[in-house]
Amino acid sequence: MNCIFCKENSVNSKSVEHIIPESLGNKKAILLKGIVCDSCYNYFARKVEQKLLSLLFYKSLRSRYEIESKKGKIPFDVGYLPITGNEIEVDFIGSLKSDKKDLNITIPKKSDFEKMLNGEIKELYVPISFDLTKNEIVSRFLAKVGIEVIASKFWNSAQDVSYLITEKHFDLLRNYARYGIGVKFWDYYQRRIYAGIEEGMTRQKMYEYNIWSTEENENAFGLHLTIVLYGLEFTINLFEPCVDRYEKWLSENNNRIPI
Repeated sequence: MNCIFCKENSVNSKSVEHIIPESLGNKKAILLKGIVCDSCYNYFARKVEQKLLSLLFYKSLRSRYEIESKKGKIPFDVGYLPITGNEIEVDFIGSLKSDKKDLNITIPKKSDFEKMLNGEIKELYVPISFDLTKNEIVSRFLAKVGIEVIASKFWNSAQDVSYLITEKHFDLLRNYARYGIGVKFWDYYQRRIYAGIEEGMTRQKMYEYNIWSTEENENAFGLHLTIVLYGLEFTINLFEPCVDRYEKWLSENNNRIPI
């Protein structure tokens, strides 16, 4: 058995890879042991998923939807203090699970706390939502998910994954996800398709995804991953680092969702 990313022997690997991080609510979409080796598993956990979850957008989302980490902790939301502009930690206690409106605030800097005590700071701001702009971390996360979804959807055993490992069509995407090499930035398409918590949506489907293809002729073919995470759709072409084919498909199909 070899790893689908580094292609090294992974027979003795113990890690169970979650296609979507557990800290985004995934408990079921997992791969067999050895499909992703321990080394690649640890790399993605530290260098990709941890950075993804640290983005203000996902940190706030996890706090407001009360999504626990693997250790059972819910992250704080983020607010700001006027005058200083420094961040504060905000905990909306029971905001979704009950009618409570309790609020806990942690002010990391002592000087800010003193300013509040003496009346210099009288207000605090908690953004309704944070923008998620295109960035390399999301891009490499989508590349990782794309390789793993293929492994999960089209092969039923660790032995069957051998074709995915040897298929050169996926090497560019694989190397970008695992090592950040080959292309400077793998572009992807992003749009909101379901209302978010800032619009009063207190219930949300955690995730859904699909692999699908576009074919214009025998020489123009696109294999795409579309994934929806908490109302945001992301689509990435698994063969080339651009979204031209998907944007053309959208214009020809009235912008419908391909999953």
